[in-house]
Amino acid sequence: NEAYGHASGVCMAGAPRGAAPMCHELSARWHYLAAQHEDYVNGHIGLDVQLNESKALCGELLMGQPGEAGCPSNCPYRRLEPQHLCQFRCVRSDECNVTNPLSNFPDPASKQCATCLVAGCERCGGNQNTCYNCQDGFDLISGQCLVQSRHMWNTIQLVLLVVVVLLLLYLARLACRPEKNALALQAGLEFRALSQTLDKAHGNRPWPLWSTNLRKKMVSGIGVLLHFDWQFWVLVWSVAVLIVLCILAAIFPTRPSAVIYAPGDPEGFEACNKNIRFHRKAVAYMELVYSCVVFGIYIVTFLGTLWLARRHQILYHDVHSKKDFLTPNRFSVVASGLPTEAKTEGDPDGILLEERIKEALQEASGEKVVGVSVCWDFRGVEKQVFQQLEEDTEQLESSSNTRRPVDESERLAEVSKSSSIFRRECTSECTSLKAFEKRMIEGALGVGDARETLASSRGDPEKGQSPEEELRKMLTEIRPSGEAFVVFTTEKGKEEALKKSEEGLITFEGNQITLESKTCEPPTVLWKGFGTSQWEMRTRLLGGIGIVLLTILLLDVLFYAPYVVYISSYTSVSKMSSGSVVQGTLLGLFITIANQIIYQVCQVVTEWCGFRFRGPFQQTYVVLYTFAVLFNTIVDLWTVMMIAKGFSQEQALTLDIDADSAMAPEAIAFHPSLQREIYLQLFAYLFPGCLLIPFLLEPLMTTALPRLIGGWIVRSTPSISVQDAEKLLCCMPFDLSRYGDILINVMLCTMMLAYTYRDLYQIFAFMVVSLLVIYAWDHYRFLRQTTESVFASNNMDKCAMWLSMFPCAILAACLAFRLFSASDDYLKESFDILERNEFLLRGKVSLRGNSGVMGMMTAFFFGHLFLHSVCLNFVQEQGRYSKKHLEEVSDVPYEQVAQFTSCTYFSANPVHCLRSRWLKKHSPSCTYYVLGKDHLMQPNPEIGTYYDGSTQEYHPDLFLHVPTMEAVTSAVGKRISGVMSRGSPSASPRPLASDTSGPPAVPADPASESAG
Repeated sequence: NEAYGHASGVCMAGAPRGAAPMCHELSARWHYLAAQHEDYVNGHIGLDVQLNESKALCGELLMGQPGEAGCPSNCPYRRLEPQHLCQFRCVRSDECNVTNPLSNFPDPASKQCATCLVAGCERCGGNQNTCYNCQDGFDLISGQCLVQSRHMWNTIQLVLLVVVVLLLLYLARLACRPEKNALALQAGLEFRALSQTLDKAHGNRPWPLWSTNLRKKMVSGIGVLLHFDWQFWVLVWSVAVLIVLCILAAIFPTRPSAVIYAPGDPEGFEACNKNIRFHRKAVAYMELVYSCVVFGIYIVTFLGTLWLARRHQILYHDVHSKKDFLTPNRFSVVASGLPTEAKTEGDPDGILLEERIKEALQEASGEKVVGVSVCWDFRGVEKQVFQQLEEDTEQLESSSNTRRPVDESERLAEVSKSSSIFRRECTSECTSLKAFEKRMIEGALGVGDARETLASSRGDPEKGQSPEEELRKMLTEIRPSGEAFVVFTTEKGKEEALKKSEEGLITFEGNQITLESKTCEPPTVLWKGFGTSQWEMRTRLLGGIGIVLLTILLLDVLFYAPYVVYISSYTSVSKMSSGSVVQGTLLGLFITIANQIIYQVCQVVTEWCGFRFRGPFQQTYVVLYTFAVLFNTIVDLWTVMMIAKGFSQEQALTLDIDADSAMAPEAIAFHPSLQREIYLQLFAYLFPGCLLIPFLLEPLMTTALPRLIGGWIVRSTPSISVQDAEKLLCCMPFDLSRYGDILINVMLCTMMLAYTYRDLYQIFAFMVVSLLVIYAWDHYRFLRQTTESVFASNNMDKCAMWLSMFPCAILAACLAFRLFSASDDYLKESFDILERNEFLLRGKVSLRGNSGVMGMMTAFFFGHLFLHSVCLNFVQEQGRYSKKHLEEVSDVPYEQVAQFTSCTYFSANPVHCLRSRWLKKHSPSCTYYVLGKDHLMQPNPEIGTYYDGSTQEYHPDLFLHVPTMEAVTSAVGKRISGVMSRGSPSASPRPLASDTSGPPAVPADPASESAG
């Protein structure tokens, strides 16, 4: 070694020009022996190592430093192989792989297969910065490739800029308009406050923001409690993973220099020539440690999901088994097998169907029944039914005996009665040109005079039919669905009836009736879905899945493919950069918009299926959009990564990848520097586009802007009625779709654990920030910015537990990916334990090749799904019977519960309420439940309604953000004076069609309305 070192030094210092190649070979031999000597001193190899020839063979895979050997003249170019760290081949210039953009340019100066740095270029010219031949869709101009649609994109950007400026100017003008409809604005804001979730035990006050723990306090059903508890434990899991990854980052403070540079980077050749063996051992050590950590995270996550499933199952049954937890559902059963025809000889119009069923059940079961709420098939007249209910509600509000909870309500009513500008009518001002813009807004929002009432469109004057006669005819033609909710006087009576149903003792008019207890509170029943058969529901669901897939395809072709063309014209291929901050932000906005489109399609598809209960509805909706968005996101991410690497658009969309490509699965598994670059690409994609921007925009787009714009429109448009203002300013309902959002982010971040990269903690840090933002916003949104929503079952929580299998399965696939990468040679030559596992890693079954890594990952993924499903099913079944008092029932009468519950199986049934008023002529009739209008509810024990809305009190803190009555009355007086000074309209105001003989309707005062 010393002799070679001295000889090479003398040779390099004073050798003649012709002896230079021999000196280079001598120097290479000395470097090789020096490395062998170092390994021998460190105890890694023995003395029997033979000196290999430094002259490489063409196409042979060479290990070690690229500078050790000079390539032969017939293949003088060195091409780094992406499948292995610091390994290369000697190739000809035409073998610098065109299909691999990281090594497609033969650099004559360095004799290396380098990277063509021109975006959109298929083959470079004389240097890396000049293109010779562009990819399809690009024009070659001055050695650069410019996208052919660049002029179109410039025009689109200009048009979008103009539209945004005009929209901002319009909003500014709308905000500066004078106030002309103060009463409707005040009523709308009161309704917004009263339709929220209220604490009825403390005077219908808003729930405190800081002291209300939604994971422990039963606020609006067990489903909400389980949802926030699930969010909390996902956050705890993310923090724990973050801490572990931060510890790993501290253990490995620096990265080996060979990992810093991307494959194909000229500096990567130099990095491979500096202590390569030391770097190879350091990388192998990192790989082994990270693999053990991923295995530990997988085990903890798997067991943690099972523990959480059991915890929630026990919690759910503990709550529902308590005697003091009484709801209408504890007294009700669903009766099936009823006839689908209401009319009989003794009841030709079917008006007494409910009474007939009630008497038959009482006689068969021996238990007293409060009432029967038949589920009707009103799909053909759904619009007419709900319009008539709305008219009935408005007419009830206009009656003088309706109590309003806000002080000075009589003065407000008198002011509203004395002015026509607060009702659905058109004054002389409607004909002015100035009002045209207002009417356009009203038509777009579905408010104002454009609304058509049912009574005005119903009835046939030629046949002498009045609207009431037409309504009665429509109600008698609606057919029952064969199912009904039966409410018993006590829970014990319900249990006795269920026992007799199991014995086959319950019959009705010769039909065998089956009674079944279902966990579904009245607000969670979707009454319009009972006309849909199970076969029709499944058929529609399959068709809906096809519609969702078609939507994803259209989004990718019509919406996302143009973006790929756009981004490819701005992307720098070097180091796999995905563009500037502008392109990254634009990508995030595109993803947000595309996901919102998928959400809406999934919502429409789920509603079209015709579900009967909100639990299955929410389950189907969340599962649909979770997998739809995840699939679309993965496809988009893969496409952007390949485009950023320099692949053509066709290769990116068709996934055309060669086996020796840098994007081949085997290359990614074996090359840590490539893993680092992919991590950076994934990081740029996930943050802030996926993890943060959508959840920061959500409060603005779904709450703040609708509230501001709606308020501006209402206060400046006199033709908007109070009822329309209530609809426009009402909050959005709360749903449990956040399960899907969080699961998608968790799955995307979990995929990152497949890579050995010390900065993995960063993506989990941002996920923790995202989860904190989501939890804080959902907490505030539920208590202040959504209407009251009841989730009485754990159906959605159970669905989330089954969906949690997929993050665990992804972790199993990541573990398989790491196991496959552990079969690389440089790992086994560094650690004897891997060498001893030769049979597992590379024995009789070869795992080499792209099919090997994908096969292992697929096997681990589906294997875990099977294991997890078996364990989860066992855990949930065990948790179901974990308490002894599950069989205890209460003897509290239904009346004591119903007098505090405005929404029952009777008041929530739309057809039942119409039949009560228009067919059975009950006085008072069963009032239809409308969220925020509890003050309209009137008791009638004879028909099973006990709630008295006139006795409800409302906490003054509920109206802190509502304009004062004095300010509203003053504004109203000024408005009336202005109308009087200009002259009133010549024609008398048009009364409401639903109340043609009574006084004009009093605008609804939402301050009187309870949140149910």
